[in-house]
Amino acid sequence: MDEFLDACRREWRRLGVPDPVAAEMAAELDADLDQAREEGIAAEEILGDGIFDPVGFAASWAAERGVVPGSPPPRRTGRRWLPLAALAGFAVVTLVGVALAVLAFHGASVVAVAHAASPGLPGRALHGFTRHVGPPAPGLRPFAVTLLLVGLAGMAATAVLWVRSRSPRLL
Repeated sequence: MDEFLDACRREWRRLGVPDPVAAEMAAELDADLDQAREEGIAAEEILGDGIFDPVGFAASWAAERGVVPGSPPPRRTGRRWLPLAALAGFAVVTLVGVALAVLAFHGASVVAVAHAASPGLPGRALHGFTRHVGPPAPGLRPFAVTLLLVGLAGMAATAVLWVRSRSPRLL
């Protein structure tokens, strides 16, 4: 295992990992391997496939810790879908608000159109009929406008928070 540790140290030096950090990582790895040896656990169980590739093991560990100069810090990958789901939810609320607003402000002129096939006469053209729907419910306008505004504000706030979380912080 000394050869494995020496190979890791050489790789950390080559990658430019600061000496105190490399020493800390080597001590941590050595302690883990010693503890495993005392407990009768094979090194393969601790290191996995990394036991056959000390250079790759050292490089990936340094990258995970974010100590390789010039490498980006590790990215959080847990909930990338959450802002998109929120944006989609607010878009649905906005669309419902728009549909209700159209009905609320133009409900008296809305006409329902249905097409039905002429029974028993295949090949005949479809014909339509219209029916007047009538005026909208009295409380529909404020509800429609509220849904529309909540949806738009939610989409804007989600977009701003998403952009801010992906850009570097300015102090």
